[in-house]
Amino acid sequence: MSELQNKIQKVLSERAKNSVKIISQFKNAHALIEDIDNLVSQIKVANIEEYEQFVPELENKKNNLEETLKKYTFLEKRVKRTDKIYIGLAGSSQCGKSTLIQTLTNLPKDIIPSADEGSAHPTTAVHSEIFNHKNSEAVIYFYTEQEFKDSLAKLLELLGKSELAYNIDKFLDFDFNSLNVSASMNNNIQKIKRIQKSYIYYKDKLKGGTETLTENRFSEGIYYFTYMDNDETHRFFPAVKEAKIYAPFNG
Repeated sequence: MSELQNKIQKVLSERAKNSVKIISQFKNAHALIEDIDNLVSQIKVANIEEYEQFVPELENKKNNLEETLKKYTFLEKRVKRTDKIYIGLAGSSQCGKSTLIQTLTNLPKDIIPSADEGSAHPTTAVHSEIFNHKNSEAVIYFYTEQEFKDSLAKLLELLGKSELAYNIDKFLDFDFNSLNVSASMNNNIQKIKRIQKSYIYYKDKLKGGTETLTENRFSEGIYYFTYMDNDETHRFFPAVKEAKIYAPFNG
């Protein structure tokens, strides 16, 4: 077992040990809600006026507790997840994120694509999660048309052009080269232009749902930037909301 795997196993062991106490407290909180419900029901059945004055206060406390538990549902789910650990990677385009993942997992470029040295093109195009799994496949989650427009609007908002997202014809006709923007916005402009130019290739995929790719289809490039026939406009990634990639790690 490598040093990294040992560290991950240590984190998981600590999480498993601490999760028992935390999960117990969540169970106690849920049980308290049930107890309050039962108490309120008994008070109402008894119809004793001196007790009924406490009902609004009890119900208010129960409602507050329920709202608090809703806010921390994500924490409850997280502490129960003692069989895996998530490691997030974020950074600017072409800073080496995919290459680092390749190094840690020993997965090949046809599964975890990365740009060739000296390439001017970024590779990973969408939010991707990679899981250590005995079988190799990728599950692609597509935007609905409305989700795509909402996502595009956030991207265009940086240029003060969010309204274009909700009128696709105007978006496709707009000349983004005409905008006077700072150099720091160039990458954003280039991404928008790619989305604009390739619309004809991915528009039919904007229906939501998922598609599962077996390992021999990874190279189709649905979840990353692709260059087919040396034509940069052949891209499917703008229709993809998320990609979950499963493959056996060998690192």
